Amino acid sequence: MYLDPRAKVHRVPDDLDAARLDIMPASLWGRAEGVRTFVRTGAQAMTPLLFGAVSDLLGGGHAGLQWTFVIMLAPLAASAVFLFRARTTYPVDVATAASQGRGRAALRAGEPEGGRRRVADDR
Repeated sequence: MYLDPRAKVHRVPDDLDAARLDIMPASLWGRAEGVRTFVRTGAQAMTPLLFGAVSDLLGGGHAGLQWTFVIMLAPLAASAVFLFRARTTYPVDVATAASQGRGRAALRAGEPEGGRRRVADDR
């Protein structure tokens, strides 16, 4: 079986999507994805304009473009630091989201937060 070394690159967004939904309570998945899609689409639409504006601001031409690439590496490095830092809190965030989901399901089923169902003479 032939394994393409680039195959893992194509799966990274899927892994990040799954991880992002793991830290959200299930009842908020749709809203969270809607907000994320809106922000991401806006950022992706503005990126070429911002890149060109910074390049022109730095004098344009070959030198301006080179310095723009150097400057744009700063947000990339910052996102890498943020991602590695977020890895340490991921298990806690998943557990919190899961417990919130279980709590809401229990409340919808008529159970108090302790998980024990109330009966008429148990007041």
